[in-house]
Amino acid sequence: KKQLEAEGGLELLHNESEAEACYDDESEDECCGAIQKNCDPMKEVKRTVARVTKLCRDSYGICPDIEIVDCTPDSQYRFTYVPHHLRYMVAELLKNSCRATVRNYLVGSNIQKEDHCNDGGLHDAPTLPPIRLIVTKGAEDVTIKIADRGGGMPRSLMRRIWTFAHSTLKNEKRS
Repeated sequence: KKQLEAEGGLELLHNESEAEACYDDESEDECCGAIQKNCDPMKEVKRTVARVTKLCRDSYGICPDIEIVDCTPDSQYRFTYVPHHLRYMVAELLKNSCRATVRNYLVGSNIQKEDHCNDGGLHDAPTLPPIRLIVTKGAEDVTIKIADRGGGMPRSLMRRIWTFAHSTLKNEKRS
């Protein structure tokens, strides 16, 4: 864990030293190197959801719907953060969630077959349970919660989930 934190810190310093700072006060994306002073979590989440949905469809041929719930009434909330890190963390969690949901419902034959193409054939219906991604802005922080019905993980693996490069994949090709 400490090695990953150190590498993240070094990457941030490297990005800061190479990035040109932008100081346009009228810019919506005012930034200082890799740090964005007005990071919009909903914008970043929507971009990440679109990318992960495509990856899941490319990998499995199907993807659960990802519902984005904005629990903050003021849609103009912003916070200072590194957007790349936010997108990376959300993407990794969403990929895990999509994979678990698809595997849980395809392997368990819980998915229904229906004719959606009017060609007389049976095709996978969009009956996977949706994944809910909830974004809330507090007075001092932003909370992003991802809820799925992917089956969870055994308690015996809990100690290893923070181990770098740990995966629950066995014989499946890693992407």
